Amino acid sequence: MDFEAAIVRAEEAQCMQDPAAERQALEAAIQLYRGDLLPSCYDEWILAERDRLQQTYQGALERLMDLLEHERNYAGAIRIAQRLQ
Repeated sequence: MDFEAAIVRAEEAQCMQDPAAERQALEAAIQLYRGDLLPSCYDEWILAERDRLQQTYQGALERLMDLLEHERNYAGAIRIAQRLQ
């Protein structure tokens, strides 16, 4: 999944202490996220995966917001914060 690949790239960039690459990967991941996985499906097998992806997305938003704040890009950080649920 492209979303998860972007998350992995962000994690790798964080480990390499490359905030610009991390921000770019997080921005890509956020753009790739299309909402809940199979939102009309309530089978038990899908619930855990849906929750995992939602949590990953929320974590990406929070990390991107932190990076933007650190860059003093407060307008960008506010835009990301508004997407948090």
